[in-house]
Amino acid sequence: MQHGEAARRIVEASWRAIARAGIRKFRVTDVASDAGVSVGLVYYHFTDRNGLLQATMDHANRMTAIAGGIPDQDGRRSDGCGFDRLAELLLADMSGTPTMRDNAVVWQELMGEALFEAGIRDEVNATLVDWQENVRSTIADGQADGSIRSDVDAETAARVLTALVDGLLSRITIGSLSWDAAGLALRSAMDGLLRPA
Repeated sequence: MQHGEAARRIVEASWRAIARAGIRKFRVTDVASDAGVSVGLVYYHFTDRNGLLQATMDHANRMTAIAGGIPDQDGRRSDGCGFDRLAELLLADMSGTPTMRDNAVVWQELMGEALFEAGIRDEVNATLVDWQENVRSTIADGQADGSIRSDVDAETAARVLTALVDGLLSRITIGSLSWDAAGLALRSAMDGLLRPA
């Protein structure tokens, strides 16, 4: 097994462990067993538990990015107006697939862990800032192409919409809101906040 392959299996096992049982029951030994590697190899690749959690967060972010059409590293975006790209971006987490449900659980758990663990707090905050900036720039693109109201403050709208997605996902993961209802609520909020009259 190559080192890159081992690291990938470890991160995927970590993601599964958090999705199944949460952070409170997260054990590096369980991750190693699921990945088919030694505990020593986990620490070789990720130094410590927080390093593994950060890599797991990166994995969860990549999964959402793929689903949501987030711009690649060259800044290229999919075709379509800014409003449509924003809807695609924000609704990526609301697809309702088992994988996206598990991804939402992982994200909720990592955000909760960041409340108490300074070792991953900066990484979580940096990811949230990046996501919010991505939403802000997509709103600005929509304002430039006329699909989003020009009088909307893009930064404030991005803050509101990303917080709304986080809140909706937290309700979905505990079963108090369906995927469809959450998607409709988000679309309604986007229409009311951003659509030109």
